[in-house]
Amino acid sequence: MIKFAICDDEPQMAQEIADQLASYMNEISSDYSVECFSSGYALLKSSDEFGIIFLDIQMEDGNSRAPAAA
Repeated sequence: MIKFAICDDEPQMAQEIADQLASYMNEISSDYSVECFSSGYALLKSSDEFGIIFLDIQMEDGNSRAPAAA
């Protein structure tokens, strides 16, 4: 199984990528999964291992980094 992660702070863009990926993968294979994350921090917190990660290179939300230690 190929596990994909999509990390984008714009939900519409993440969904568009997921839809295009599903369309392609359904043509060539049915054994895949896609998980979307709204921040880099959320992706890093995931315990899943992904074969391919689509990562937005310009995150506008300051939440894309881990919170500072107190």
